[in-house]
Amino acid sequence: MGYEKTVGRALARGALRSCAVSIVGLVFGLGLVSTTLWVAGGRNASADSYRPLLAVAVPSVLISAMVALGMLFVAVRNRRINRAFADLEVKGHQVSCVTRGWHGTFAGRTLDAWFRKGPTLELYIGCAAATRGGIARTGELALKIARSLTSRRPLEPVPDEVPGCTVYADDPEWMRRLLAEPGVEEALARLLAETERVSPMLSVAPNAVHYMRRFGPLAELTRENLHSWLGDLERLAGAIDGIGPSRSAEQPSQVEEWARIRRGRRFLPWFFGCLLVFMAVGQLSIILLFYFTHYR
Repeated sequence: MGYEKTVGRALARGALRSCAVSIVGLVFGLGLVSTTLWVAGGRNASADSYRPLLAVAVPSVLISAMVALGMLFVAVRNRRINRAFADLEVKGHQVSCVTRGWHGTFAGRTLDAWFRKGPTLELYIGCAAATRGGIARTGELALKIARSLTSRRPLEPVPDEVPGCTVYADDPEWMRRLLAEPGVEEALARLLAETERVSPMLSVAPNAVHYMRRFGPLAELTRENLHSWLGDLERLAGAIDGIGPSRSAEQPSQVEEWARIRRGRRFLPWFFGCLLVFMAVGQLSIILLFYFTHYR
């Protein structure tokens, strides 16, 4: 299956999932509000009945159950994912319900990994690159991504080492030297192997080689596959160090540093903090509603 069809089908599945989640959330929210109003009983409810207590308790129980189920799902998924990273020298941390990161070393090089909604796995291996470029399957989407990452046009003709791919680079001569290095062609063939549900992409940025495996089933994230991908990335990093930095001598931008290392590290505490504040404000509003409708 071609790159465009693979991405198109994956985007369609993602859109359907997002619509389904939104509909479920809307139904849940309407049900929560309706239940609260029914329990409250309006102005005719007796002030000394059990309804005021239930009006506060029912939303709290429902919201707490929803949060607990979400945390259980995240915990089960993380336990499965963490098995692939278990014997690596990395430390994991949760960013949000759909994003998790790991930071450490692999084969003596810095390693930063991210798993996020999609599902998408991103791997960063440190190296001495000082330029920007990348390789992806040929298609309009690849061209759009290339233009967003570099001001250069894709290399023409396409290097023989990466048939059927789009190659873009700020320093074309440096990129061609990299592709000609021993072992690089084989490593790229494995990393960029396309299946029905997987469309990988590889890019080079200052101080790192970046691999993004998008739309792959979670079952593919095994210890064996992860070590295979990291091994090939380490070979690419070694080849980059061997040919030396690009003449452009680019430095990583703040956006690149954020995406590689600092991406959303403080999101989860803020998320649960805002959730608790939201619940507290909601319950206080219900209490005040009963006070002004029954005791004033």
